[in-house]
Amino acid sequence: MKQLTYIYDSKFSWNRSYFSLASTSEPSLHNIQFVGAWEVDQHYQWKPEKQGIMEDIEDRQNGVVNLISRKEGKGGKLNPAEWRWEVARSKVMIGMGSPWWSPSPYYALCLGVPFINPVSF
Repeated sequence: MKQLTYIYDSKFSWNRSYFSLASTSEPSLHNIQFVGAWEVDQHYQWKPEKQGIMEDIEDRQNGVVNLISRKEGKGGKLNPAEWRWEVARSKVMIGMGSPWWSPSPYYALCLGVPFINPVSF
């Protein structure tokens, strides 16, 4: 995920609270982390004056980690090599359902990382 806006879209496939809940409430998922890299841009395809302020979903204490927030002093972005490294060491990639043309699932599959794809009609 590159922008927080994607999880605030009405077509978002999951409930935003699922990630931290799964990490803390489900014993069989003990110690799992949901790791991503997203920017919090209140004006990227979003109108905070009309739609409200988007709250960041990062919750490190409950296993939801934004890699970009760790790189604040380095421009706040992962370079392609860093991103590939993070994808390659993942157990699974969870699709967000948006943007539907994202190349990320193909990279994950090429690196041997399973991809859970939400299906919506």
